[in-house]
Amino acid sequence: MRATEKLIAIALLNAILAAGYTVSVNDGEEWTVKQSRDFDTIAAALATTGYDTLKLRKSPTDMSCVGSIVLIYGNDCDLLSDWSDNPAIETLVAPINDYADTLRT
Repeated sequence: MRATEKLIAIALLNAILAAGYTVSVNDGEEWTVKQSRDFDTIAAALATTGYDTLKLRKSPTDMSCVGSIVLIYGNDCDLLSDWSDNPAIETLVAPINDYADTLRT
């Protein structure tokens, strides 16, 4: 993971966890993390392959799916590649994309 990607991923994880969501991480082959709220566990699972899919759920007790965010590594400030088109995910992604724009050189 490149330095700018790490900054963006940290900001994204902080926003997701601050919103109260749980995170599952799929590395393209398997779910390496399932329904976690632990920042270190989630962060350690990122970038073990060329991309990850994050699946967000409302909480540990409400397993309703909020949506997904796809991270593709090697794209620097364009780490967030795709995401579910719904208000909850847009609320998370929009400020992170704005932040990523400030990191462009």
